Amino acid sequence: SLHKDIGNEELFMKLAPTNDDIWFWAMALLNYTKIKVVGSRENLVCPNYRANDSYSLNKLNTGGTGSRNDTQLKQVFMYYPQLKSLIGDNKNSINP
Repeated sequence: SLHKDIGNEELFMKLAPTNDDIWFWAMALLNYTKIKVVGSRENLVCPNYRANDSYSLNKLNTGGTGSRNDTQLKQVFMYYPQLKSLIGDNKNSINP
């Protein structure tokens, strides 16, 4: 169900080293796998973990314009420009 590059550790570490969510999303989309978001953030097992953790990937990856999430997503789109057209083709199978 995932694109052939899924196991390319060197590429993953270059494009999205702290955001496997972006990587797995891109690998699924590139392989035409339908994506469905299940549940919401309110249903986290430990909802206060991220808020209280002094160093977490959430804090590292977020933070407004120029955040690591933005940078890593941009890098993945630059490497796989076909993702933009796939988003349009699969808009009914991707839930924000």
